[in-house]
Amino acid sequence: MLNERIEKVQGQFGAVYGTVSGAAHKAFQVGLGVFTLTQEQIAELLEKGLDFTDQLVERGDKVQTNGRERVNQVVDGRRSQVKELAQKVETSFNDAAKSVLDRAQVPTADSIEALTKQVNALSKKVDELKKAQTKAA
Repeated sequence: MLNERIEKVQGQFGAVYGTVSGAAHKAFQVGLGVFTLTQEQIAELLEKGLDFTDQLVERGDKVQTNGRERVNQVVDGRRSQVKELAQKVETSFNDAAKSVLDRAQVPTADSIEALTKQVNALSKKVDELKKAQTKAA
């Protein structure tokens, strides 16, 4: 029974080892293929008389320009998101503060101004009534 289990485990190990070693061998072959292909392309470019350095500089410049534009786009997008979030936070804070002040029955500047106008209007009426009384007397 133990021997059977050992043989089974050895068989599974062998299968896994074979798969892993096969994959590693393929990866090695892919690396060699990439190296050979790159080497052949460089030789081909040099044979055609192209100025390889200028071509690399041109490609690098394009990548740099495109990268800078992309970074600016991302920054601008984030900047607008931050502004929107700040506005939402400010609105939420103001709403929460107003709610707390309302529950505590703390008068707002608007309500104080309205009361002041009412007091002024009543004062005018009182003054008018006093003048009317003194004329009638």
